[in-house]
Amino acid sequence: MSPEEFDLDENGNVNWRLAWHKEIGHLQTLTAEQEKAGVDSEWYRMMLFRIRSAVILPPMNPEMMHAMASHMPANAQPPTGEIPQQQQPVQP
Repeated sequence: MSPEEFDLDENGNVNWRLAWHKEIGHLQTLTAEQEKAGVDSEWYRMMLFRIRSAVILPPMNPEMMHAMASHMPANAQPPTGEIPQQQQPVQP
């Protein structure tokens, strides 16, 4: 997503509140279209879990976060969720 896709406020900044409300409106429209098409309950289940997994992270134990942070080097980057690629051994 690029800033050009969003409405800007009077200062030229992305209006995130408006973008959020538009996205919720799109989801409501999509749901209404699916209902008209006679979608079954599996679609609702799938959408619910997709939305929840996208916006709700599992709770982290604050003590565990502190312990993890104390063992990380000062210049370490936070995890990105990407799986690091292993280097392949050089073949002679």
